[in-house]
Amino acid sequence: ETTMNSTDLVPGDCIVVPTDGMFVPCDVALLTGECMVNESLLTGESTPVMKTPLPKGPPAASSIYSPEEHRRHTIFCGTQVLQAKSYVGAEVLAVVIRTGFCTAKGDLISSILYPKPLDFKFYKDAVKFVLFLAVLAALGTAYSIFILIQNQVPAWQIVLRGLDIVTVVVPPALPAAMTVGTIYAQNRLKKHGIFCISPPRINLCGKVRLVCFDKTGTLTEEGLDIWGVMPREDSSFLPIVHEVRCMSNGPLLRCLVTCHTVSLLRDQPVGDPMDLKMLESTGWTQETVEGVEVEAQVVRLFGSKALVVMKPPPLEDQPSDAQHTVPIAVLRRFPFASSLQRMSVLVKLPGGTPSEAYMKGAPEMVASRCKQESVPGDFSEMLRHYTSDGFRVLGLSYKPLAAVRTFEEAQEVPRCLGCGTSSLLPPP
Repeated sequence: ETTMNSTDLVPGDCIVVPTDGMFVPCDVALLTGECMVNESLLTGESTPVMKTPLPKGPPAASSIYSPEEHRRHTIFCGTQVLQAKSYVGAEVLAVVIRTGFCTAKGDLISSILYPKPLDFKFYKDAVKFVLFLAVLAALGTAYSIFILIQNQVPAWQIVLRGLDIVTVVVPPALPAAMTVGTIYAQNRLKKHGIFCISPPRINLCGKVRLVCFDKTGTLTEEGLDIWGVMPREDSSFLPIVHEVRCMSNGPLLRCLVTCHTVSLLRDQPVGDPMDLKMLESTGWTQETVEGVEVEAQVVRLFGSKALVVMKPPPLEDQPSDAQHTVPIAVLRRFPFASSLQRMSVLVKLPGGTPSEAYMKGAPEMVASRCKQESVPGDFSEMLRHYTSDGFRVLGLSYKPLAAVRTFEEAQEVPRCLGCGTSSLLPPP
């Protein structure tokens, strides 16, 4: 291991990500551990993003790495790693994949400094108009020459009249006039502190009559609220449960508690607003597994290491008819992927019980991966009812994984198995 300047890094180098975070000087793919990353420089979103290591095993070996396809495993240049945790080994490792202007930040800067030429319909129509005038001028010139020759006009006068017609039909000052207009508009914008690096865009903006800006907290209301949970029984849904804390222990509650990517940053939970609100509605808390003593306690309780441990709220804060005392260990997380429309986790209860896989995502996707007999007959009807009312609806499912009992075994589970054929969650 050596210390070197970031400017000397080349693709293929392996770097150590400090546990207290860093500013990433290049695009890297995460090999071990988990990182909480602030990508606001690239995306504008202030919510930190959880980065997980590249998948392993035979299915992963057959796939080709792509920064876009493996975005959840890639830390981009210019972003800030807020914290890094290593669960296998002592260090968080990443491999350099792109440097300089080849990185995501470099591509962004290049597009600002050297914008790509724009092909507006306005300019296409302008060219067509000029060509039409040129054809019209050619016809007019030919007709004029024919008439002037018949009238035995001198040659020099015929040429002069032909050029006059071309000048009248196709004004030579047209391009200059458009350029002068663009420069004048650019100077007016500059006086108001507005700088335009692509003057041709000014002509397009002149046709804009309405501009809408959408930003959370302006046009939209900030924050989410949990309306309720609908458990399943046999082939239909039960009535909606509005108070999640009143639910008894079972797969549905455990899914709500564990199936998320919330992480603790300086003892404060951070993550997707929906995940935060879902966890808050249960009243459960998340504790990181750090330190030799804490790790030893987790191993004694669950028989395995864990990423995090979810603990129920104090008994005095729980309803008298639904009290929970058993914590849950999260062995592995498969973060949400927009291409898959779902996320999943592997969890374990205390003792020698087998692990369980929980999945959360788009209701249609979750139902398509469940056993047909576990999907309620009124599934589509209820989904249509709530989505038409403007609710954001999520589907939940689970299945037991008897073959997975330890943290190490969970790391070898491919995502397709963790999100395999399961059942829609029954009532707790």
